[in-house]
Amino acid sequence: IFVIALETERDLVERDNLLLLQRIHREIARLPGVRRVHSLFDTVSFRYVADEDWVDVGRLIDEVPEQPAELAALRARAMGDPLLRRNLVGEDGHAPGISVRFGEMSDREFIASGLDERIGALLDAATRPGVRFYVAGRPHAKASVYRGMVRDLTVLVPLAVLAIAVVLALATGTRRGVVLPLANVLIAVLWTFAAMAVLGRPLTILSSMLGPELIAIGSVFGIHMLAGFEEERAGPGDAREITARTLAQGSLAVARAAATTQIGFGALCLSDVPAIVEFGAFAVLGVGCVTFLAQSALPAVLALLPPRRDVSALPASLARWSERFVLELKQWLARISAASARHAERCIAAGVIAAGVAAFAIPNIVIDT
Repeated sequence: IFVIALETERDLVERDNLLLLQRIHREIARLPGVRRVHSLFDTVSFRYVADEDWVDVGRLIDEVPEQPAELAALRARAMGDPLLRRNLVGEDGHAPGISVRFGEMSDREFIASGLDERIGALLDAATRPGVRFYVAGRPHAKASVYRGMVRDLTVLVPLAVLAIAVVLALATGTRRGVVLPLANVLIAVLWTFAAMAVLGRPLTILSSMLGPELIAIGSVFGIHMLAGFEEERAGPGDAREITARTLAQGSLAVARAAATTQIGFGALCLSDVPAIVEFGAFAVLGVGCVTFLAQSALPAVLALLPPRRDVSALPASLARWSERFVLELKQWLARISAASARHAERCIAAGVIAAGVAAFAIPNIVIDT
């Protein structure tokens, strides 16, 4: 059922508001795929006529009354009927409802039909000062969630890629420093969504976040391998020997980091909510794909690439700014490490205190149902 509420600042049973309700009712009823529209204009009313001692059964409204007395009588009849009050008209008489039933169709067919957008366009065109429309119901919720997921995928994934590309460009100053980590994680994301398609699993609100999440988390593994390769370049040997040393030095650390990340996502598989279970399972798969590529395909590409030039690929002014930024960042990190080593006890105590405050605040979390 698709439900629409029309809220008016003035009383509903005024001629212009009734004409608006009638127009919306008829326009929606004419849309292809709509089976029935139910409102005050097609409802059956039961009224006891005391003078004739019988029950009058008929449509509540045949035509919109013009005279104030007729409008007042219509309001009294609608508000006095317990079957209509709080079902097709609000308790205060300011909010009539419209329910829409559609023909037999799947969720995919409903979304493809564009009925939700077309009804929304009709309501937007009818909105005016003092009149507002509210829409609810399962079909509308499904269509809204679908549009939201598509919008998020088309916006968040490119933004995540762009943000990481900018950071990598400024940090490395090389084309391979940008392309290789991003290609590594994007292929893993492609594999993950392909697995969802092969297994016939639908995209949910949670699983639509897998793309940005894997890009943000998984790019780290490729960056670690590339950084290790750059450090090993200071030693002897060609690209293949440097790659072998890089794998020997860093592969275990990358595998451990991936395993702990997978354990964290794998814990979601213990949930009773199917959407959370699927999100956790495919996140584990995605992290595994990123790790596999970071320790197989990425080293293979590094072994085949020619030695890179030590000149930054960035414009001269931006390259100088990047070098200063990286140098200052290294200095700040070195200072933090030195301070932590000098004041180890204080750092541990501060961490314990912060953890205690956080634990004390946890009971204040409100569960939103």
